[in-house]
Amino acid sequence: MDPSDHIKIKIVQINLHHAIAAIKTLKERAKDQKIAIACVQELYEIEHRPVGIPGHCKLFCTTREKLKAGIIVFDPSLQAMKVFSASNVLGMTFNGAARSFCCYQSTVHPRRT
Repeated sequence: MDPSDHIKIKIVQINLHHAIAAIKTLKERAKDQKIAIACVQELYEIEHRPVGIPGHCKLFCTTREKLKAGIIVFDPSLQAMKVFSASNVLGMTFNGAARSFCCYQSTVHPRRT
């Protein structure tokens, strides 16, 4: 099998630290570097709703009220389906042109003693 037969899907993982500037930078990098999927933590939120994600993107989040983790799908050709969601874990399946794959995102915050 020729390696050029495989379709590249770029995935990044980033903590946005509740910063709108980080989301703006991520959007620019996704466009410039053709990033298909971003696994993110600590999205910028207003009234517990993530903001700054472009309307053409698909956003899937954990069920946690604050400090959400999520998966942003920038590539509209990827078919995405949420298979699992809890307060700090999110599981997705993706159907690409050549293959299907799973992606899990989680966030764990340190316990205060």
